[in-house]
Amino acid sequence: MSTMNPDWSKAPEWANYIAMDNNYQWYWHENEPEIKWDFWNNPCGKAQIVGEHIYWKNSLQKRPDKQKEEIAILKARIEELEKELLAIHLDTAGESQ
Repeated sequence: MSTMNPDWSKAPEWANYIAMDNNYQWYWHENEPEIKWDFWNNPCGKAQIVGEHIYWKNSLQKRPDKQKEEIAILKARIEELEKELLAIHLDTAGESQ
């Protein structure tokens, strides 16, 4: 898991947020937590320790929409395939001349 980009594939199924407390400890949160003094408070939901270190007040992140994430992955793959096809086309055009 990188510092600012949590690996959501490793999140518990119930986790919808991740945030770091001021002790530099990451926590998965079921419900959106709120800052209470020097930590993220989640009084009516699950929370679980994760790992990593950054300034805790900059750490709140919402779980990405899975459909948007999948679309972004597919778009990136389409771009790769288009580049490969263009390269093949250019190679083939060069051979026929």
